[in-house]
Amino acid sequence: MDGLLTVSDVLALLSIFSDEFEPDVIPVTNLSGVDLSGANLYGHNLSYANLSNVNLAQANLEGADLAFANLEGANLFQANLSNANLEGANLPGAYLPGATLTNATLTNANLEGADLAFANLTGANLIGVIWTGVYFEGCMGCDCVDADGDFYCD
Repeated sequence: MDGLLTVSDVLALLSIFSDEFEPDVIPVTNLSGVDLSGANLYGHNLSYANLSNVNLAQANLEGADLAFANLEGANLFQANLSNANLEGANLPGAYLPGATLTNATLTNANLEGADLAFANLTGANLIGVIWTGVYFEGCMGCDCVDADGDFYCD
């Protein structure tokens, strides 16, 4: 490879020139630390993506596929995650106050140490969720045990 554009390079391109073009969504797998506050990601496929420490405050993620995504430390303040798929997602330390997670799938998600103050999880699938250390004051639909009454899941 010499870095020069030659006839053979052009011929290789021309051989596919008449092929039908079908645009695909190019998967973005690492958005760590990106500011997506207020973004409309309705229905997007972000499964297995690295979204650690991403700012998604007030973002619309309704119906998005976030299965097995890494959202560790992400800011999801007042984000709309209703009907989103968060199956197996990693959310330790995520900031979710006021977030809407109605009817979301959170099966086997790790919420350890997440802040769910005043979040709405009504109707969410919470089977197998890890609740250890979750702060849940005012949370609707949070399904954890708080034996000492300090608003942290035990």
